[in-house]
Amino acid sequence: MASALVDAVPDLAGAPQLAEEEAAAEAPAPSAAADAHGAPAAAVGKQNLYFVRVPRPHVDDAPVKELQTKLSAVLGKLKEYNRKLAAKREEVAGLRGQVAVARSLKEEAAPEWQDKVGKLQELKDIRKGLLDEIATIKMAQSGLDVRSEEELDAKLAAMEAEISHGQLGLREEKQMVKDISKLKAQRDRVREVEGRRGVLNQLEGELVKVKAAMKELDTEVGALRGERTQAVGILQEIQGKLREVNEAISDLESERSEWETRKKELQEEIRTVQDESSGAMQEWRENRKFSLAVRDLVEAGRLDEARAMCDEQVASSMARLLADAAYRAEYTAGWAEQRKYIVSDLLPGSGVAAAPDARGARDKGGRAAGKAAAGALREEPKVQGAVKAAALIEQLMAQAQATVAAQRGSQPAPPAEAEDAADSGDGEAPEANGAASAAPEANGSAYRPPAAARVVPGASEELLAVPKRSGKPKAGGAVAKVMAEVPVLPDIEFEVPAVVTGRDEQGASLTQEEIKAQIREENRRKAAEAEARKKRREEAAARKRQLAEAAAARKAEEPAEAAAPEPAARAAAVAEPATSGDDAPAAPAPAAKAAKAQKPVQRKPKHAAVVKPSPALKRPLREDPAWRKALKAVGVNSETNQAVAIFLAGLLLIVLLFWAAGSTSSARRPRVTA
Repeated sequence: MASALVDAVPDLAGAPQLAEEEAAAEAPAPSAAADAHGAPAAAVGKQNLYFVRVPRPHVDDAPVKELQTKLSAVLGKLKEYNRKLAAKREEVAGLRGQVAVARSLKEEAAPEWQDKVGKLQELKDIRKGLLDEIATIKMAQSGLDVRSEEELDAKLAAMEAEISHGQLGLREEKQMVKDISKLKAQRDRVREVEGRRGVLNQLEGELVKVKAAMKELDTEVGALRGERTQAVGILQEIQGKLREVNEAISDLESERSEWETRKKELQEEIRTVQDESSGAMQEWRENRKFSLAVRDLVEAGRLDEARAMCDEQVASSMARLLADAAYRAEYTAGWAEQRKYIVSDLLPGSGVAAAPDARGARDKGGRAAGKAAAGALREEPKVQGAVKAAALIEQLMAQAQATVAAQRGSQPAPPAEAEDAADSGDGEAPEANGAASAAPEANGSAYRPPAAARVVPGASEELLAVPKRSGKPKAGGAVAKVMAEVPVLPDIEFEVPAVVTGRDEQGASLTQEEIKAQIREENRRKAAEAEARKKRREEAAARKRQLAEAAAARKAEEPAEAAAPEPAARAAAVAEPATSGDDAPAAPAPAAKAAKAQKPVQRKPKHAAVVKPSPALKRPLREDPAWRKALKAVGVNSETNQAVAIFLAGLLLIVLLFWAAGSTSSARRPRVTA
């Protein structure tokens, strides 16, 4: 039989802070009337779910905020360095593109340069060979006393005639005979030199032609050398700028690495502080998870399972609160600190405490109208906190123990009027309800029942057991048996609000792995955005470069069309003196100067892109002379073979001349007899 009201303990933290309260057992609400034997008729009320909420522990986040402020400053510095490095890297990319363009143009012009230089070297080799042959011929003429065989014959005839006259002395005659012998010994050399004199003239003519060709080719090579030198200078200038930018990037990266080290140190300090505070938040997080689990079960329609979980949680929590005084003090202090407005008049520090009015109204006989006056003003308590909460718990425990003792001793329960007066009294303190028990005190009863006795759910009889009264009532006094109606508490309909968590609670409820996963996801997103920006920049740079190259090509086509007849004119000017005779090799130099003067000068803008010259602007090659064309006609195409053929032809001509001269001189030579 339910002889006492089983209700939830008043929320120690205030109902507004709780989305769900303690798990409720089925509490039969007694009716307002009782039968003659004192057995109240119990009425079953609504069944709600209750469980014990845990206050969020106070965590001093000042060190974390201070470290986060420092970390924000460091991150700002790192962002600034990242912006500078990004700008420098873009500059490096642009310079490297310019280096690649300049190097490609230089490499494209290299074949023409090598061809011109190779031909110039071949002409130099031919000139050296001609000079060597001319020097050999002139060396052969250096020891001769006569220049021709006719002069030799005339001189011999004169000397022989002088000897034949006999007018010379013996010594002079001997000397003249020696001179005659010497001259006769030189006849072969004189004949050879006289035969090679034509070859010498031909070699000198070829040497003049080779020098003219070398001069023209040297002019072209000089122009190419100037362009090549200019391209090399531009390339070196760009490479110098690239080195400077790379050095600046190295300096920025070294400074950035120092800030990265500082960032890692701050992150490690923040992680250490958060790990220290995570242990204190563990119980609160588990309580929050339990709340969400109960909510999910209720939404799924599994009410019995949710009620069983709540009953078990309430029993374990209340057992811990009753057994552990230190935990109870910490629990009440936490809720008292987080409470924001009134929860109960019985809870110290939760609102305004009732202050009894000492000046009670008096009737005509001078007696006080009552112990407490209705409508007394409430004052704000000066002291709130763990002390009053602990005192309240002790008071409730004492009331529960007294109620159990009264039930076991078959003593009447406290009158319902006292509870009604405590609940409905406007400003009355709970102690004012003690007037209902004046009769038992007058009869000598030592026990005074409390105003509102409540039994804590989950508290066993062993915890609430109190020793029975051993004293006997006074003689002559009778124990008054009063039947009191158990008050009916109305069921409060409330709707559990949605759980609203702040950013700090969300961050505190996450584990280290979830935080790291969020950071990695954020880093991946930022990396993808940076890659997309880089790709867009590269595409824009490529489009800009293509437009610049197209514009430069259009500008280069206009002077190319105007200068198209120039190569033919230059080729005609070079070919004409090559075929005109031996006196013509000096003519190509003025023609080349005139052609060079007529060439339009193209001035490149200061920041214009380097453009490869059009094929129409290339200089025409010099036409071959007539003797080279003749050699090519008979199948001698190589320049080396042509030079060998010329040399052999000249040598054959010299041999023929010497043979003819020898045969002629032998036919005209007078026979000398001893």
